[in-house]
Amino acid sequence: MEDLNLETGIALDVGQVSPQEAYIEREGGYYPKKILIKGTFQFLLPERGKGSGGAPAQNKTFYNMTETGDSLLEMLREVSLRSNRPAIGFHLKTIIISSSLLQKLPMYELLDFFCRG
Repeated sequence: MEDLNLETGIALDVGQVSPQEAYIEREGGYYPKKILIKGTFQFLLPERGKGSGGAPAQNKTFYNMTETGDSLLEMLREVSLRSNRPAIGFHLKTIIISSSLLQKLPMYELLDFFCRG
């Protein structure tokens, strides 16, 4: 369990070029992106013990990672590379999609990734 990223929530919005991407473009690198999506992924932290009397400790039980890309698959690959742990969506409970992103991409294209799982 401690070697996995257990997703509990995802928020999708229209992305903007990150500072790293802007630097790469300035240096001559180019990658033609269709529509840049910004995804914020929420992951559960492994339980590291309980407080006295069996009550859970009062620490955060999750962490967030944000990534940009052309697709959810691309973003999840990048998140997995950054964290050195594969993202697992069995515990995914919430997907939030901004209205501005839905004006650029149809909902079925965004949700197709989750429906195929």
